[in-house]
Amino acid sequence: MDSAERCRMQAEECRRLLALPQSEASARLLTNLSRTWVMIANQIDRYVEIVKKEAAQKSKAASVGGFFHIEATCDVAYWHFSDVGGHADDVGSSR
Repeated sequence: MDSAERCRMQAEECRRLLALPQSEASARLLTNLSRTWVMIANQIDRYVEIVKKEAAQKSKAASVGGFFHIEATCDVAYWHFSDVGGHADDVGSSR
């Protein structure tokens, strides 16, 4: 079961309990709990969408040369430069 769905089920349970006889304080608590469960479910939905979009972007980037490939290539070229002839005052140089 999806965790957002589970949160919505908890919210529904709170609303169901509201129909039972109880104090005004208990009714307010159940109402607040129900709203909170719904807000959490909505946040989970938004988070899942963000993760899906980021995964799709990474997948798309990898298929056209890739962001990570370019980053790794730049890193290798940088270290190659400093190992071959960099000076002590070069950024990142260990000499």
